[in-house]
Amino acid sequence: MKNTDTNIGMDNLYYSSYFFLIASLYALYNKLYLCSILIFYLFITSVVHWKDYNNKFKLCSDQYMIFIFVFYTIYISFKIKNYICLISLGLLFILYRISNHYRIKNNYLVDSNIWILTHTVVSISMIYILNKINIY
Repeated sequence: MKNTDTNIGMDNLYYSSYFFLIASLYALYNKLYLCSILIFYLFITSVVHWKDYNNKFKLCSDQYMIFIFVFYTIYISFKIKNYICLISLGLLFILYRISNHYRIKNNYLVDSNIWILTHTVVSISMIYILNKINIY
């Protein structure tokens, strides 16, 4: 399989979306229901998109959910006055730009590995921020 094959790494990318399920269940365990629902929707749109990644409608729904999720994370970060997640959002933006660079150069293996890293960073960041939220 060549490095320029568009299917390379996509199975692993699909399975890395399940990291969001872990963060969603962790939010549900901590009784943070809105966070749990948002992370679960992100999980659903990510799994649906990466199962059939050539469908533009699924891509669009995943991107809109990411947009909503990023703004919610920014809101929560300012609300609890913990800005570490803002740094991770900056890292995610840099990873997105690097991913676009490799996609333009038709290096899909590196592109999919960057997205796997992105899924991992988002999940770890969400578990971190869920530990900092005080409900009561």
